Amino acid sequence: MSLSIKDWLTTNQQTGALFTSKEAIRDLAGYETDPHERIIAYYIDESGAQFLFVPFLEENMAKEKVLSMPVYSYQDGENPFNKIAHQIHQLQKQSNMTIAIEYDHFNYYYLKSFEAAHLNSWGADLSRWLEEKRMIKSKEELGHLFASGKIAEKMVQFIRDHLVEGVTEIELVQQAELAMRQLGVKEFSFGTIVLFGDHAADPHGEPGQRQLQKNEWVLMDLGVMWEGYASDITRMTFFGEKDVDSLDNQKVYDVVLRAHHTAMQQAKIGMTASELDQIARSIIEEAGYGDAFIHRLGHGIGRTAHEFPSIVGGNDLVLKEGMCFSIEPGIYLSNQIGVRVEDCGVLTKDGFQSFTSSPYANEL
Repeated sequence: MSLSIKDWLTTNQQTGALFTSKEAIRDLAGYETDPHERIIAYYIDESGAQFLFVPFLEENMAKEKVLSMPVYSYQDGENPFNKIAHQIHQLQKQSNMTIAIEYDHFNYYYLKSFEAAHLNSWGADLSRWLEEKRMIKSKEELGHLFASGKIAEKMVQFIRDHLVEGVTEIELVQQAELAMRQLGVKEFSFGTIVLFGDHAADPHGEPGQRQLQKNEWVLMDLGVMWEGYASDITRMTFFGEKDVDSLDNQKVYDVVLRAHHTAMQQAKIGMTASELDQIARSIIEEAGYGDAFIHRLGHGIGRTAHEFPSIVGGNDLVLKEGMCFSIEPGIYLSNQIGVRVEDCGVLTKDGFQSFTSSPYANEL
C-alpha cells in the first residue's frame, strides 16, 4: 500500500506538493477535466491545507464537484502562475519551502513561468508515488476495466465481421470506430490499429490505404475508454484459405500464441516483472525468433492505456495482487508478417484474470 500524500511529504522532507497533470488532479482532488492548453493545479502542504486551481470558465463547475477545499481561478487575461504562487505563499509563510512536483509533467515553460512569479523551491519527484498509488486497483476500478474490455471485444468482432477483399486498413478503422461511437464510446484508448499482411511487421504501424487480399493475416490492436477506464486488446485473424506461405506464418502465430498463453498461465503473485517477461521471451527465443521479439511483454493499464508497471526484462518489481497489466508477446519479420496477441488483466490469488476473452485466431 502506498503512503498517503501527507506521509510521503513527511518521509521525503517536502513542505508541499504541486500536481499539474489532469490525471493526478482527477485522482487526488476528485475533479475531472481536460484543460487543453490552460493550466490546472492541485496543491497540498504537509499540514493537509490544500486548494484547487482552475480556469475561470470552470470555476462554478469545480466548486460544485469539489467541496473539501477552496477553489481558485484565473481569467484568460490573467497570469495563472502568479496567482498559484500567491496562494502557495499564503499557505506557507516560511522562506525555505521545498515543493514536490511531477517531473514527467512539469515542463520547462512551467518552470520559467513560476520562476518569474518568484516560486522556484522545487523538490522531489511525485511521479513514482503516483505510479505506485495507481498500480493496485480497487474492486470498483476492476469492474470498470472488465466493462471496458467487453466493449473492446465488440470492436474486434465488428472488424472480423467486415473483412472483405479490397477493403483498406483505414476504412476498417473508420467503420469500427463509428460503430463503437454508436454504442456510446466517446474516446478510444489510443489510435486504432488494423494492419494487413506484411504491413503488420511494424509493431505500431499506421493504418493506411493497404487493401486486404486473400490468404493473408490481419492484426487488430485496439481499445476504448469506457466509464473512465481503458481497454487494450490485440487479435490476429486469417482471411482466406491457407496456402504454403500462410502456413509458414501460421507457425509464427502458433509460437506467439504459446508464449502468450504460457505467460498468462504462469503469472503469479510474488514473481518479478522480469521473470514474467522471460517466461514468454524464452519460448520465442527457443523457436528461433528471439531477435524478432523487439518490445517488452507488457504494460500497466487503468485510467490510461499505458501505466506502471512495465513487464520487461531487468525490472525487479515484485508483482502483487490487484496489479493490472497486459501480456502481449510478438514476432515481427520484415516484409513478411507481424504477429502479436494481447490481453490485459488483473493478477489475483488464483493467477492472471483477463479482462477480455475474444476468440483467438485458432478458435475461429
